[in-house]
Amino acid sequence: MVIGVDIRINELYYFETEHSRLNFANYPEYRQAMARAEALCPEGELPAPYFQLLDTANRISFTHGFRLGLGLARWADLPPSPEAPG
Repeated sequence: MVIGVDIRINELYYFETEHSRLNFANYPEYRQAMARAEALCPEGELPAPYFQLLDTANRISFTHGFRLGLGLARWADLPPSPEAPG
């Protein structure tokens, strides 16, 4: 994918999280995992490298999901193949 598109997807990711349209804390699995991770830290907060790892993993997942969604939209818009039943 073109680098400019990746930059725009990253911008979209941050826009969505900053405007609470994508809020990981809304998911019980995320809250439970975060609580377990924070319990391992005596200061009660994740060290910056761990937080950066989480942020990077979240952006990668968002980008993959975005690309998958685009691919599915293109696939759904294709005319039926001659071999397809129906």
